[in-house]
Amino acid sequence: MNFCAVRGSSVRAFLLRNHPSMSDELPALSLPKPKPKARTSARKRSTAWFPLRVDPTELTNKPELEWHEEWLQWFRSGWKGILVSVAVHVAVLTGLAMIVIQQVRRTNTQALESGWFIPDPAGSTNGTKGLTPIRIEAAKDASAAAGKPVEKPSENPGGAPPPRGVGPEVKAMSPAGMLGGRGTGKGDGDGKGVGAVSGGGGRFGGDARVEASIKAGLGWLARQQQSGGNWKLHEGYPDAGRRTSRTDTGATGLALMAFLGAGHTHTDGGQYASNIRKGLDWLKQIQKADGDYHDHDEMGRETAFYAHSFALIAMCEALALTGDDALRESARQGVKYLLDSQQPNDGGWKFRHQNTDTVADLAVTGWALMALHTARSAGLGVPDDSYMRGSRFLDLVQVQDGARYRFAPNYPEDRFGPAMTAEGIFSRQYLGWPKDHPAMQDALAYLQEDENLPSWTEGHRNIYAWHFIGESLHNVGGKEWTEWYGRVARQIVENQTKGGPIKPPSDIRGSWNVKPLGEDFDFSDKWGRLYVTSMCLLTLETPLRHSPVYPPEGTEKSE
Repeated sequence: MNFCAVRGSSVRAFLLRNHPSMSDELPALSLPKPKPKARTSARKRSTAWFPLRVDPTELTNKPELEWHEEWLQWFRSGWKGILVSVAVHVAVLTGLAMIVIQQVRRTNTQALESGWFIPDPAGSTNGTKGLTPIRIEAAKDASAAAGKPVEKPSENPGGAPPPRGVGPEVKAMSPAGMLGGRGTGKGDGDGKGVGAVSGGGGRFGGDARVEASIKAGLGWLARQQQSGGNWKLHEGYPDAGRRTSRTDTGATGLALMAFLGAGHTHTDGGQYASNIRKGLDWLKQIQKADGDYHDHDEMGRETAFYAHSFALIAMCEALALTGDDALRESARQGVKYLLDSQQPNDGGWKFRHQNTDTVADLAVTGWALMALHTARSAGLGVPDDSYMRGSRFLDLVQVQDGARYRFAPNYPEDRFGPAMTAEGIFSRQYLGWPKDHPAMQDALAYLQEDENLPSWTEGHRNIYAWHFIGESLHNVGGKEWTEWYGRVARQIVENQTKGGPIKPPSDIRGSWNVKPLGEDFDFSDKWGRLYVTSMCLLTLETPLRHSPVYPPEGTEKSE
């Protein structure tokens, strides 16, 4: 193919001169004569040149193609692009299909998991397995909703141990008994907190180092309080939590739980009375009209119902310990918000208000149930139905007939661990499982296996699990509890920061370091130093915070 640049209208002459064979193919060109140019000035105009590319083959007549031939020609010239486009569209559609399928599976969780329910020995088919929650006497607040009384299941015939998943009712403890040796009502506190309680009674195994460790930890927390009365998870001291996990409500709830857990209150006139009062006032100020304590407005934040539950536990404990009616309405509204947020069918909680299409998780649900139990101890009404739905959720996350627990119903059955198992068993204890329940005995043995024993080492430490393991073992009591508490107390006390600066933003004295990072659900790298310190204090305070669910042998709990 020859291409050339030619000038003006001499195309035909040029082609004939260079390609004589084309004379028959080229029609005669009849070009009009150019008109004479009018002279407008003496200035000589430049002659314009422009390139013209001509393909001689384009001058020949081509036959017209049929439509299907044109499509075939187009496909042959662009088949590679077509294949790439098809592959991209298939990948996108496949991804969207997987998302839709996953959502369908999540919305049908109850139906998929219903086979795990174990029949009630009394023949009940209501899905609650005949479990009765711990009946902490309540309903003093007449404005709270009252639930239907739960029928007591039939006793296990023959005196044989109950099968896994079912059991007779546990004798209820009174509201005063739930809060252990901290006392209830105005005037019980003497301003000395843990020192006064543990000194004579040996509530911490007679080890003064535990008491000193708690005092140092509370001192660090007191120094971190903001002028407005709140605490922060994500800033103000070394190794704070991630900004994505920031919640002043969560930090404030944790800190107040630690102070209250050591026996201090806002009315005892003691060393930390002002700290506690300012913290409670801040929670009341931040609380929304619907009762939510969370200090963010975005829906679905991971911290939402952790933070609300922490704050509600602190508010209800302070109310129960002091009888301060100034806290009652705030606590009542907080309870209502929590009840309104529960999954209607499966009974759990997660990061946002639950509905029939959502799937909850055990980590949030365990704290929410604890908040409701604490509310009853403060004389606030909580309907039995809420506890029953909570028990139904535990049925969905249990494996091995209730001896192990996983994070959520849609997790594989082999995805259980010590943290979720301890939280699940602790929740079962407060929902009515008897002390000799086979699944609970199996779970407690698992939690005391060598690989799950407390160890402050990288990849093994799990302060989240230690809190719930301690509560579960303390409820049962005995040699296992005593030995486990001695071990965990030693690990925590020995790894507390004894020295270092005490002025912000470098203050670490009396706190616990985030590192070494622990195993799953340790959460230390996410929630930071204040979280680690608060959880260590709550674990050390376990003997004081709550009375055991099961009375020691030869004794009975007061009504």
